Amino acid sequence: MAQWLADEIKNSGGDKQAIWYAQKCAKLDLEYLYNMPDDHVSKSAITYRRGLRRLARQLYEGDMARTLFIAQASELMETEYKRAYRQGLRDVDVPADNLEAFGGWQALLDEDVAFLPRLARFIVDTAQNGKPISDVLSRLELWVNNYERLYPAGMTDGASTSPPLLFPLPIPMPSKRVKLQWRYGETEHCRDCLELNNRVYYADMWDKARKRGVFPRSRQLACKGYNCKCRLYVVDDDTPITKGRIPNLLGFLANDIAGRN
Repeated sequence: MAQWLADEIKNSGGDKQAIWYAQKCAKLDLEYLYNMPDDHVSKSAITYRRGLRRLARQLYEGDMARTLFIAQASELMETEYKRAYRQGLRDVDVPADNLEAFGGWQALLDEDVAFLPRLARFIVDTAQNGKPISDVLSRLELWVNNYERLYPAGMTDGASTSPPLLFPLPIPMPSKRVKLQWRYGETEHCRDCLELNNRVYYADMWDKARKRGVFPRSRQLACKGYNCKCRLYVVDDDTPITKGRIPNLLGFLANDIAGRN
């Protein structure tokens, strides 16, 4: 982190705005790492957010066309989404060579890429209206939050006992039923995350629940996934399964009722 900041300041050419921007980004990264486990998932999220910030800053300063921003951001997202999803597969001992056998990462990528034109428009409007780039940084944190859905998706897809796609591809399967535990991080907890905290179920059960919006950082949570630090962790075979089914989300139920009215 210190080396990255030193390099950014060195490359700024003394530009005060560039130095402030680098310091602001480093501060956000340190706060993120402080509140998350020091592991490969958190570090890959830092790599992703730095890539997004670099592109966003170029667009904000007028050094990149909006269409080029969307194209390069799409490429960055595909690369990093695959990386996070593969890590989720590996952490439940599923070979990650054949991503075509799993559809979870592609669905999440397509969902988020569809919003890139809106993000590009927001960045351009922020710059043209003379608003600070810190407004863009705040918006990008929501995109990093979306990225972090890929890791648990890989875990639950990979450890599920049923093939995720119904076509003739070799489906890598885990050698045993994997148990996953929901744990929250150091942040303010919503009622759904409090209800799910410490619950242990088999990965295929979590995978079925994910289809109805139950997964860390889900938009269906009462917190809408904003600033959510929850994770699913692999636990030992002798860890007891939580009695009962995985509960419905209060946030999900509220949204469903509102949609019917």
